[in-house]
Amino acid sequence: MKPEQFIREWGIEYSRKYVALAESEGDILPWEKQLKQLIASLDLINHMGGLSEVKRKFRDNGSCHGERMKALIKDHESIYGGGDE
Repeated sequence: MKPEQFIREWGIEYSRKYVALAESEGDILPWEKQLKQLIASLDLINHMGGLSEVKRKFRDNGSCHGERMKALIKDHESIYGGGDE
């Protein structure tokens, strides 16, 4: 299963617990590393005020953190599709 599909089917909280368990067992698979990265992206998006706010900040001031913001938007849209939250 792709990490994006895992989050869609199981939700962010279960996904977070799943990654924590995999890490505690010391045997994290490549797709689980991708899952962890997607969770971190979603957490940062939420911390920044949601996808709409990230897009606004990127549009208004896309210079110094532009590549990271593009990656955040791409990660979110890979899970939930394009458009607003």
